[in-house]
Amino acid sequence: MKVLLISLNAKYIHSSLALYSIQAACLASQQPAETLEYTINQDFLHILADIAGRRPDVAGIACYIWNRELVLNLAAALKKVLPATSIVLGGPEASGDAAAILRTQPAVDFVVQGEGEASFPELLAELAQGRAGRDVGGVAVRCDDGVELNGGARVVENLDDLPFAYREEMMPGLANRIIYYESSRGCPFDCSYCVSSLTRGVRQRSAAKVKTELRFLLEQGVKQVKFVDRTFNVLPEHYQEIWRFLAGADTKTNFHFEIVADLLRPAEVEWLTRVAPGRFQFEIGVQSLCPATLKAIGRHNAWERLRDNVQMLQRAGNIHLHLDLIIGLPEEDLESFRESFNAVYNLQPAMLQVGFLKLLPGTRIRRDAAQYGYVWLEHTPYEILANQQLPYPAVRRLKLLEEVFSQTYNSGRFSRVLAFLVRFCAAGDAFAFYQALTDWWERKGLVGRAHSPEGVLSRLLDYSEQLPAPQTERVGDLLKFETMLDDAGALKGEKLDWNATRWERRKADLWRNEEKLRRYIPDYRFSNWREVKRDFPMEVFRCNLPQWLDHGEWPERGLTTLLFDRRRAAWHCLDRQEFLVEDES
Repeated sequence: MKVLLISLNAKYIHSSLALYSIQAACLASQQPAETLEYTINQDFLHILADIAGRRPDVAGIACYIWNRELVLNLAAALKKVLPATSIVLGGPEASGDAAAILRTQPAVDFVVQGEGEASFPELLAELAQGRAGRDVGGVAVRCDDGVELNGGARVVENLDDLPFAYREEMMPGLANRIIYYESSRGCPFDCSYCVSSLTRGVRQRSAAKVKTELRFLLEQGVKQVKFVDRTFNVLPEHYQEIWRFLAGADTKTNFHFEIVADLLRPAEVEWLTRVAPGRFQFEIGVQSLCPATLKAIGRHNAWERLRDNVQMLQRAGNIHLHLDLIIGLPEEDLESFRESFNAVYNLQPAMLQVGFLKLLPGTRIRRDAAQYGYVWLEHTPYEILANQQLPYPAVRRLKLLEEVFSQTYNSGRFSRVLAFLVRFCAAGDAFAFYQALTDWWERKGLVGRAHSPEGVLSRLLDYSEQLPAPQTERVGDLLKFETMLDDAGALKGEKLDWNATRWERRKADLWRNEEKLRRYIPDYRFSNWREVKRDFPMEVFRCNLPQWLDHGEWPERGLTTLLFDRRRAAWHCLDRQEFLVEDES
């Protein structure tokens, strides 16, 4: 019997842990299965032809919020060209909506509910023996009087029983892609909007098994391992051993975890500040600071502890921090969201993801939607359009704000100029500033369009032209500084007022003087003009920029020369006695 396991990923860089885990379970049950991964951006007819050409007896397709409609269309088309093929759906979008799918999608024969490592191989065994597969626990199927759920969602109680999802022969095909891994399933919390709340409790792989499997991934030299545990740092005896193992490894691999920051104890935070830079990155779901909202969704945030822990990690600067907020939660109006936004923004995380509430099938908040006056999309992504606190126009304005915020702050390229604009344009009220920037963005016809990093720089410069002249000048200087430190080279600053040939002779004399420049850059060496100007540019700024960057104070206008080391995204302020520029300004 030929079995295909199929995933339509959002991007090529993503990989499908679910497929690999199901495949490993099938192999352990002596039932080979082939995995096929496509992306949602590939040509539909090409995908169909590729699958049909393999003539599977069973096609299992993973169904998620980003590919549901495409999966259902694919299932329908496959059934037309391969009517004898059994089509099985799994994944959260199918699992939570099994009965409706079977009632409305005649091409779908079975839906695996919950975790499929046990139920899917059992279904294959039934089909291989010529049986109908109607009585497999956890597998929903049509019956004479409707749909039989066969016990509903099924879980694997002992995760150590699962075979490892990755094998050595798979790894070349996963080069330069994100590797997903899980050390636990389930969540200890009961947030009403989350599908993880549908199953209670947390099940964990033993730390010994986790370390053995991670050691394999380290030996393969993968670039990033993203843990999909819903809350990684629940039990100290579990996560501490894994963290210490990874922190002590001789590797350049980055490990991503979703954590609850207020669960971290002071000693743990202090230890985390000493982990090698780039080894860990944390995603921290704050979601809201509004007490009435947190009560309505069944969530608790110890905000002061969370804030203190994040600030300590931020000061250390060795761990990339990604914080989340959700727009549209119950009881949160525009003003309370402003307070949540500003409080989290002031922590200055590397990324602040502002998402919109999705009323996912099966969740408690969807069942209680009428209580809060929710209006939402009935199809994926089930995003809210309005509720009692936020009418549609307010939600629409916030959607535009999220777009602008994503292209400016979350690009990671404009932190200094944005900090200046928030302070001097909105008296420190970040939400008010981004509202004003969004209004301007819309007036200029810039919404709904992708902007390159250079394009965003130009837009920020254009925005500053409505400000008083001194502030416009400072924005220009800060954008030059951002451009110099953009190690990816995406910023050129073509609209900025660069020195060009001004002070060219003095710069050349200093570039030639290795002894002087080594006081700033110990390994500086004059090689040739092209490399020196590329790697160690100098720029004269119209104000004391270091005073603002180091102390948040903007003194009177005065020329300051900075030397950049673009290899390290570093900068140095040149001594005025070594580089006098006033007489040439």
